[in-house]
This record gives sequence, C-alpha cells and structure tokens, in this order.
Amino acid sequence: MPHSTLAANGVRVLLGLAMCATATVAFAAEVETAATPAACWPSDVWTPSIDWTPEQREVLDVMRNGPVGISEPSAFEAWSAGYAEDWSVWTVGSPRTRTKAPHMELVRDYVIGQGAKVPHFRLNPVAVDIRGDFAVVRSYDEEYIVEADGEIRDLHFAAVTILERDDGRWRLVSSNVFHMPRPDWATPGMEAE
Repeated sequence: MPHSTLAANGVRVLLGLAMCATATVAFAAEVETAATPAACWPSDVWTPSIDWTPEQREVLDVMRNGPVGISEPSAFEAWSAGYAEDWSVWTVGSPRTRTKAPHMELVRDYVIGQGAKVPHFRLNPVAVDIRGDFAVVRSYDEEYIVEADGEIRDLHFAAVTILERDDGRWRLVSSNVFHMPRPDWATPGMEAE
C-alpha cells in the first residue's frame, strides 16, 4: 500500500499536531542540532521496511528538528515561520484549541525570556499521508527541555500534524497532541550539560 495517499474513501478531515516545524511515519529521526543534514536519517524504530518517497521526506524534513535550538531569537523566528498564520494546536483534555499568536508568545517567553533550552527532540513517525497540497503526519515524539534552573522535563506525546504546501513550502496548519508516559524503548534520559 503506498504511503503517499490518505484513506481510499477520500476523507478530508484536517486533524493535527505540531511541536516541530523548523525548519512534528514510520521512522525515527534523532536530532541533536538543527544542522543535521537531511541525508542522515536514522533507521526506523517501528517499521524499518518502509521507504519514504521523496515527497514524504520533504514533509518530514520540515518537522524533524522540532524546537531544538530555538532559544536564540533568530532561530525562534525561523522555527515559528514554519507554522501557518492560522495554525492551531489542541492538547487532548483541553477544552479548546490554542492559536498561533498566543502559543508562540508563550513559547518565546519560555525559551528566550525564562531561559529554557531544548537540547533533544526525536520524531518517531508512524505514517505520512499526502493528498495534493495537504499532508498528515502521525507520530510519537519525545522532547527534553532543560529549565533555567537545570531541571529536566522529559516529554513524550503522540501527535497528528497537518501540513499544507503553500508557494512550494510545507507549513504546519493544525496539531493534536496527546501527552503520554515514557515508553521503555524511548531514548535514555538526558542530563543537564
């Protein structure tokens, strides 16, 4: 079955996740810095037999770095630009979605204002479905955040991310996030540097 199409019934419901867009599926890409070349994709954790098409890799390239390195203002702005202006995120259990402007303001204050760092993000995609100018990425992701006081937050979440190709560039348009406990196979805990 090709992984470049949505279900045969043509469902066009846009669900979504987004924690990553720097520039968030069946492979795992561990990224320590935003400079990791696209050709350095580690093998898949869940289904190693899937070979991504060039178009699927293009979509995954947009998401693979997550928020690593966004504590610098210029890196934050580049990361934020990967989200469409009308992007929104819904965290399972929340009574409403959050739109881009308030979300990015909270993230900017957290990483630039309060000094939190994101040294590690791992995208574990389960499926990448592409239909025309829309893509749906389902993934299990992990992110380590080092607070300004050195405390480490170890986050694990399942996500559905919807992207739209606009003027040849994929941007995140919608995200759903479900926070989960850390699985046994996740990357070993990070230590503050």
